[in-house]
Amino acid sequence: MNVRLLLPALLLGLGFSPLFAQEFRPLAGYDQLQPAAEAKAPPVVEKRVCSTFDLEGITLLAPGENLELRAGLDTTGLGDKLVFGCEGCADASGGIATFRLDTLRYGAASGAVQELDTLVLSVCNQAGDCAEPLTVIVLVQRAGRTIELGDQAVDPGGVANVVVPPADLPGGAFCRSIAGCAPTYPGRGQDFYFLNGFENNNNFRYFATRYGGTDAVCVTVCNELGLCDVYRSTFTVTRNTTDLPFFDDFSYGGFRPAEDLWQDEDVLINRNFAINPPSVGVATFDAVNSQGAPYTATGTSLASFRDFLTSTPIDLQGAANTALNFYLQPRGLGNRPERQDSFVVQFLTPAGNWNTVFSVPGMPTTEGNNSDRPFIGYTIPVGPEYQYFGFQFRFASKSTEQGAVDMWHLDYVKLDNLSNTLITQDMAFVNPPEGILEPYTALPIRQYQAAGNDLLRDSFRLAVYNLRNDITPMSSGNLVISTGSGQAITSGGLLSPELFGGATGFAPQAYDFRAMDFRGWNGFADLSAFLAGLDSAAPPFKVRTSYRMIVDTEDRSFAPGIVQNDTVSTLTCFDEFMAYDDGTAEVTLEGQEGTVILQQFDAFVPDMLVGLRIRIPRGLGGLGDQPLRLVVYTGDTVPVTRIYEEDFPILYAESFNRDTLQGYTTYLFEERLDLPVGRFFVGWEQQRANRNIGIGFDRNNQPENVQWFDFGNGWQRLTGTTRGAIMVRPLLAGFDDFQTSVSTPTPPTELVTVYPNPTSGTLHLRPRPGTHLYSLEVRLYTANGSLLRTQRGTAQLALDDLPAGLYLLQVSDGQQRSHHKIIRR
Repeated sequence: MNVRLLLPALLLGLGFSPLFAQEFRPLAGYDQLQPAAEAKAPPVVEKRVCSTFDLEGITLLAPGENLELRAGLDTTGLGDKLVFGCEGCADASGGIATFRLDTLRYGAASGAVQELDTLVLSVCNQAGDCAEPLTVIVLVQRAGRTIELGDQAVDPGGVANVVVPPADLPGGAFCRSIAGCAPTYPGRGQDFYFLNGFENNNNFRYFATRYGGTDAVCVTVCNELGLCDVYRSTFTVTRNTTDLPFFDDFSYGGFRPAEDLWQDEDVLINRNFAINPPSVGVATFDAVNSQGAPYTATGTSLASFRDFLTSTPIDLQGAANTALNFYLQPRGLGNRPERQDSFVVQFLTPAGNWNTVFSVPGMPTTEGNNSDRPFIGYTIPVGPEYQYFGFQFRFASKSTEQGAVDMWHLDYVKLDNLSNTLITQDMAFVNPPEGILEPYTALPIRQYQAAGNDLLRDSFRLAVYNLRNDITPMSSGNLVISTGSGQAITSGGLLSPELFGGATGFAPQAYDFRAMDFRGWNGFADLSAFLAGLDSAAPPFKVRTSYRMIVDTEDRSFAPGIVQNDTVSTLTCFDEFMAYDDGTAEVTLEGQEGTVILQQFDAFVPDMLVGLRIRIPRGLGGLGDQPLRLVVYTGDTVPVTRIYEEDFPILYAESFNRDTLQGYTTYLFEERLDLPVGRFFVGWEQQRANRNIGIGFDRNNQPENVQWFDFGNGWQRLTGTTRGAIMVRPLLAGFDDFQTSVSTPTPPTELVTVYPNPTSGTLHLRPRPGTHLYSLEVRLYTANGSLLRTQRGTAQLALDDLPAGLYLLQVSDGQQRSHHKIIRR
């Protein structure tokens, strides 16, 4: 599949008019997975990288080497009595030079280090007539040296600093470079960089991979004449050998596989891309490297290896009947691997060679985008030739494209000689529970309270997979709804009649999907009362929905972590923004030139729109200097009136914040927009550009009838086989964070100090040094954004006439603003 012409069949299925007004594209990668700047980024130093040295016109000799060169001087018309001369031969510093009968002989001194001789060869007759002279430049130079700096033991994923001795080069060092120099070391993703500027020293820092073996880094330092010495350091990464059973179902947190089990970091651990795995959490092979960047294009149409997942060494001595079991799904909610793409399993021989023991091709292009492939379980026997101390196996994907493409999802990996089939004494949750809201995933508490229980979901779903070979009862379980801090709001028995009651036994080797009437459960009233009783100006908080089950007959001793899939949870956020998405994009949505794409929201109480947060994944190509035009519309049922537009620079959140899987860019409007009760629409308009802007699209959450587009033929709903949530989040009145900036983000400077806060009456304002009170305009808003009063040049505000609650104070000097949350007791 060609990434630039993504899913044409999908677009036909969407029924867009005109065709290709919008396109869904795969992600290019996850730049936010790159290490945080303060943790791993190299310091800014002068590079002085060595390039190819131009020694054209110079004859290079090694010490002790001889040169015999016929000059070929043109003696035409000079007669027979000729005198040959050599300017510089007598003073040659690099050896002994003579020039007789048109032949230069140069014997380089055996002890020379680096000498440069310029020899001018001439021939004249007795009358003083001379031929055109020939200049020969001879460089006598010792061979470059390799200086071994020794070996350091480094933990998997560890760090080592290396001190490199000062360069011992004639004329001094001119340039330097650093590179890996262990071609047989299998690890990938290691990193290294110089710690100091070129004029200081060549010390460097090394970041090890998880892969066992001996790696090497070479620092090459050269002088102006191309004499280079190499300082070689080796690093031994030791992996402990693991005993059977080997087990991982990827149900833990984090983005990368468990370090004690796996040596690679290529795959993405997630709960978003797969559809109904046998256990919550999968390892996704997505053709994106361990730093979150796409692999370099191969330049051919042939599939090449991209992601690897390699086990730690395992002791299989005498482990007869060992088998490898796993479950696999192509595509899921991500990008489809085609037939030329494949997924393979390889075993390591005692001689160190990888043998392919399993391979499965990708999907045919004729298979529809809305057809779901289930997970399929596989069992691969491990023959006696692999039953040795230090055995390793690995999974690998082959891909033909760049970006987060050609996806495979791996789950429930088990290697054992006793439990050697797909049957395991385990039951697992398949998916996390839903959040308590529907269709929103986040909104301010005041908006919820105005809407009431209509925004609470009607039902919850439960999905369990039984990996055993018998009907297995769930001994106990519960559903708990709690605050983010752990305070229980309500709870109930998971299989009680009012929740997911029914058969207490779960069929073997099968999924069990159940639903509950949330509104018919007593816990619904508990949650409703809790939310209704909160202060509408309460600070941001989260509500956690958790499922937990206990199976007494489950073999908890089988392997560490096997019980992790017995608990799942989801957070619902009450904050100063609204969202339909879960924070992760499976694809991106692009509009063609002139297309406006909007997502609708509802204000249930008057509020204020101060900006938007948008997920802008990096594409494979740059977006140039085009602006991102954000637009806001109003209308009762469809977008009608554009009430605001503003152009912003395209900024990637990963350039500033790398602590989440997929970051958002925050854009604050120059004007704060009043939002009356009712519907509003936010989105973007694609300007004329060489490449279209892609906005994140979450396929796990699928709000209905909230997305619109206009290509010039009127507003139409965004419908089709690919459904989801556009990752655009309105920021409302109480938002007090800062805008994403091309400079290092810093908290906004407060123009005044406000005290006392909380206050029971009068609020005092003290300007910061250098700020004049008379230049300040003060605006006081309610928590929902309604303007209460405006004053200029005041040192105090009387709040006695206002009811207790949260208020927003905006202070401006005409050039910058600061915002303050005020609590009136």
